[in-house]
Amino acid sequence: MTGTAVTAGEELRQFYGLEVAVIPPNRPCVREDQPDRLYATIEDKENAVVAEVVLAHDRGRPVLIGTLDIAESERLAERLAAAELPCVVLNAKNDAQEAAIVAEAGARGTITVSTQMAGRGTDIRLGPGVPELGGLLVIGTGRHVSSRIDLQLRGRSGRQGDPGGSVFFVSLEDDLITSHAPDTEPPREVDADGRVSDAGAHWAVGHAQRVAEGAHLEIHRNTFRYNKLIEDQRQVVLAHRDRVLRTSAAADALAGRCPERYAELAGTLDSGVLTMAARQIVLYHLDRGWADHLAVLAAIREGIHLRALGHGPNPFIMALDPLTEFHKEAVALFGRLLDQVEEQSAETFRTAVITAAGADLDAAGLKRPSATWTYLVQDNPFGTAADRARRRLSPSRRK
Repeated sequence: MTGTAVTAGEELRQFYGLEVAVIPPNRPCVREDQPDRLYATIEDKENAVVAEVVLAHDRGRPVLIGTLDIAESERLAERLAAAELPCVVLNAKNDAQEAAIVAEAGARGTITVSTQMAGRGTDIRLGPGVPELGGLLVIGTGRHVSSRIDLQLRGRSGRQGDPGGSVFFVSLEDDLITSHAPDTEPPREVDADGRVSDAGAHWAVGHAQRVAEGAHLEIHRNTFRYNKLIEDQRQVVLAHRDRVLRTSAAADALAGRCPERYAELAGTLDSGVLTMAARQIVLYHLDRGWADHLAVLAAIREGIHLRALGHGPNPFIMALDPLTEFHKEAVALFGRLLDQVEEQSAETFRTAVITAAGADLDAAGLKRPSATWTYLVQDNPFGTAADRARRRLSPSRRK
């Protein structure tokens, strides 16, 4: 359960097959969410944040400031200190103190500066007299790449029907704007304090966030497409591994491949000991083979995006698709995996020392893998073929 699942509904449905249902809150939310305050520069924005904190602090109202990163939280803390406003900074450098800091964040006159790492899902209890002051004021120092994170920050205030308020201060120099809406026109209307009232500039902020969310969703989608095939293969391996663990499948397979060796051992060892030794050998090679398979796939995955620069037999029809090429390689490799495991297991079974204590894998120089891993990133840093064509035709490239 989460209060911000609605904005992630498409991802939850597409990648995990989960539907989102909205349950009415226990108590109605009476928090006052103010419109964004947009400024021309980061300097103007931070000046405005400090001025807003001064106004709230003079009344004794507690303030929680959510920053975009640790550097900003430390910079803002220095500004507040210069204005003789005592604050507590909560970030990755002092996460051990998180519980104590959050517990006091709703006390009268408290100023808490926090990155978006901690405190989520925690009710900040208001101190005596604070509800009469309007409750906790949450100030965001910029819009995040996901509106869900913005909602999480807003949700620190107005919990369980408490009064509260929230407002976001944004600048046109924020990374969100410069990275995802770089063509934003300079604002036509700027006040003396740097505040922007231009409707087009305000629209650009929302547009930048939508672009960022779309880009991250596409990365997630591509990552999911690669990971889905590996997950399907993992399930096949796990099912095979389960059969090896729970049945005599390993012993039966080795008996079929190495009948003379099996008959020799069966004459001197208990059937249960022989079955366990066969399991040891097959499990070693299965786990080792799966770990090696993942390593090979990771190496292929690292450079598969280069296939997007190539073409099939007819270069005028379409470029190679990295995902399709990855699937081809992964399926071909996996098709040989279990056969290779059987062959290697048979070779070990023929030569390993097997006694009443089981198979001596250490003496055979076989060491089990300690871990397996899978790490996937954006499938094509060069962009799609259409992206590359647009870049070639952009005005900046023609100058």
